[in-house]
Amino acid sequence: MQDKVFIGVDIGGTNIIAGRLVNNILVKKVAKSTGAGRPKQMILETLYNAIREIWTNDVLGIGIGVPGFLDVKTGEILQINNIPSFSGLNLIKEVVRTFNVPVFINNDANCFVLGESCFGAGIKYNNIIGITLGTGLGGGILNEGSIISGIFGGAGEFGCIPYLDSNFENYCSGKFFNKYGTTGKELYPKAKTGDVFALNTFREFGKHLGNLIREIMYFIAPEVIIIGGSISKSYSYFNQAILDSFNNLPEKHYRNNINVIKAELTDAAILGAAALAINNISSLNRHIEHSA
Repeated sequence: MQDKVFIGVDIGGTNIIAGRLVNNILVKKVAKSTGAGRPKQMILETLYNAIREIWTNDVLGIGIGVPGFLDVKTGEILQINNIPSFSGLNLIKEVVRTFNVPVFINNDANCFVLGESCFGAGIKYNNIIGITLGTGLGGGILNEGSIISGIFGGAGEFGCIPYLDSNFENYCSGKFFNKYGTTGKELYPKAKTGDVFALNTFREFGKHLGNLIREIMYFIAPEVIIIGGSISKSYSYFNQAILDSFNNLPEKHYRNNINVIKAELTDAAILGAAALAINNISSLNRHIEHSA
């Protein structure tokens, strides 16, 4: 049986990371500095070089996760604040022109939740919310195995929901720790030693995240909410505050049936991007077989 080979790419403001999957197993990956302030052609060349380093002639398709608003059908990036020169770029057209295989794109947070669904913590669930906690707050929605992109790939932008004096992103991402003149990365080792300030700060962070999760539950009622991103490394120091929010819910069905868990995968965004290509090409092949 012929190997099924796909490439997944996670384009970030700091790094472009590409990985090759063979029969659903990540066998090689490479990271390149994005150089986000450069002209688009220079960044595209970096993207191409990352793909070339893991390329084999039996690649069947490429999936790409992008932070920003985009048209997932046409491949146009409508707005991407972290990489300004990519706004207005038709990424699918450019990558297809270079590698001549099918290419699919989606929001990077959607790729994260798809990766966890196909390969990680979400395997046994059908209706999943993914939340990524990093410099900003990302979110993705999976319903019955399908990504809910909404128009412009904007579904799941939970950080934009108004909250207190601003929005949830300012209280449920790295921006929260900036208010105290620190970062989650700096507080993590301190929390390990029992530092009171670090522990209290993480508990406060968890309280705000719990309030966001309550909002999400009322809007979407998923089976599970998967927490990922760099700050999730400190999950054990704020998960109890999240659970405390659940205990205050009057609806016992939510309390008893919606799970909040930590992501399992290091490379969820790459795997999910590859799954974009895997799922779309499989769906296309089934349609062709049905029509024949």
